[in-house]
Amino acid sequence: MLKVVSNWLTKTNKQHICDGCGRTFPKSTVMERCNILNTETKKFDISYCCETCQILTRHYCPNGGEYEIGQFAKEASHYENTGELL
Repeated sequence: MLKVVSNWLTKTNKQHICDGCGRTFPKSTVMERCNILNTETKKFDISYCCETCQILTRHYCPNGGEYEIGQFAKEASHYENTGELL
């Protein structure tokens, strides 16, 4: 099981891939950074999420559920084009 230990908005120092939609964002993009603990292995990981996917993950995973990298690619495109959630 994964547990978010801390999260905050940050302006990136280099390009990062959004874990929600799988898109690459350039340096200086404001993204949410999450420090994540795998409670089974006790290892930490870092996740970055773009502004759109911050909205989508809170909608589709309201209790902090896990998702695959790039899982929200279709939803992100739809939301950015229409302003509506699928």
